[in-house]
Amino acid sequence: MKQYKIWNNIQNTEYKGSNSFGTNNYVKMDMLVGTSSKNSFLFAEINQNIYFDEQLNRYQYQLTIDNKIVKEGFYYPKTKTMTIFKVDEHGNKTEVFTNAKHIEANKAAVKNWNKKINQIGA
Repeated sequence: MKQYKIWNNIQNTEYKGSNSFGTNNYVKMDMLVGTSSKNSFLFAEINQNIYFDEQLNRYQYQLTIDNKIVKEGFYYPKTKTMTIFKVDEHGNKTEVFTNAKHIEANKAAVKNWNKKINQIGA
């Protein structure tokens, strides 16, 4: 199965299962509302973007609604750390997720485990 940097799993009560698709660069969705295909109006423009910053060696993910960033994430492939931020209307970021703490805790646990194994073998 092909790997994608962004994966969209779409739930809808009109489908028996979920529909999904992935992308490695961007997705642009125009959300239209109304009563039919001939009587619909643009409600929101939703974009999902991914960039790779070679200087910082990280992927940058952005979710925008009507050209305003509402969420941003940074993934560092070397350390496998991901941090996600909500972005308010003033551009201020609030961290909502990071796996960095879990990675450090796992490293410490492995180090502790190896230390115990070495003590048993000594």
